[in-house]
Amino acid sequence: MSLTAIGTPFLVLEYRISSIFQLKRDANMTLNNIQPKPITSNIVILLAVCNGIKWLPVQLKSILDQSFVKLDIYISVDVSTDGSLEWLIGESENDSRIHILPYGQKYGCASINFYRLLRDTDIHDFQFIAFSDQDDIWFINKLNRAINIMETFGYDGYSSDVIAFWDSGKIKYLKKSNSQRLFDYLFEGAGPGCSIVMTYDLAHSLKQAILNNWYIANEIDWHDWLAYAFARANDFPWYIDNKPSLLYRQHSSNQIGMNNGIKAFFKRANNIINGYGFSQSQKIARVTGAWENKTVRRYLSGTRCSIVSLMLRPHHFRRSLRDRFLFILACLAMILCVNSSSLKDLNKQRW
Repeated sequence: MSLTAIGTPFLVLEYRISSIFQLKRDANMTLNNIQPKPITSNIVILLAVCNGIKWLPVQLKSILDQSFVKLDIYISVDVSTDGSLEWLIGESENDSRIHILPYGQKYGCASINFYRLLRDTDIHDFQFIAFSDQDDIWFINKLNRAINIMETFGYDGYSSDVIAFWDSGKIKYLKKSNSQRLFDYLFEGAGPGCSIVMTYDLAHSLKQAILNNWYIANEIDWHDWLAYAFARANDFPWYIDNKPSLLYRQHSSNQIGMNNGIKAFFKRANNIINGYGFSQSQKIARVTGAWENKTVRRYLSGTRCSIVSLMLRPHHFRRSLRDRFLFILACLAMILCVNSSSLKDLNKQRW
């Protein structure tokens, strides 16, 4: 979708995005040259909303305008005060592809809203399931390319690099497509959740795991990380595309957003020191079944010896060289700053 076509004064941004595509060519020419073709499979988009009226018209249009696909959108609206629900009801009355789940519960967190969408949406009639935020802009062939790759090469999960953008016109290419590692899923996701597409088999299995571990799952703040970790831990093949599939909006109300910059660095450092990040890895391992792997249990046991083991093997746990370096620093911070017994106590929470 052209940014100028939606009335946003981003001529410079549009030019810079096209330049990025010239510089970030896909090295895998087979995948890069996949041509659009009609998709006959039924696709459902799970869209989480909370006070998103400022961005929803553009986001929803970019979904409904997807090329060569048949889709339905199921929407869960967290308690909102900006007219998001009323606007969406009006849109659903004009387009039968839009479905709104019962309204009134306060979730307070995007991840819990997505877990609610998985729980309450009947996905049996759909072959592919995708997540969507409320404030991004999907490229017109996002779903078509993803599903063509998945059907052609047998992947159950798909995500991609994205282009982060700000209303000021600033853009940043976010690369998530470095080669997957043995246990990268224990400490990072596969890209923003808004880029994720899953087969029915994967989504149904993930749904059952979340339902069977509902209380623990609701303490996991990254639904996208959980989806990737579940796929990897249960041998569902996953592809991370290095061709961006969307414009990933950044603004002050982003709950997660991109993990870059000084503020993000200090936030991650604080999460390491207070044990929060490690706790998230432990909970994800529990929900996904990765905890049944003795090696995983040893790495996530919370002892200083286990953290030293992590620090000595960063190539097993993070995909990019930069993140491996930061991973080593994180392990050092845990060894020096975190009480070892407090880490082990995390294993006792709601298991």
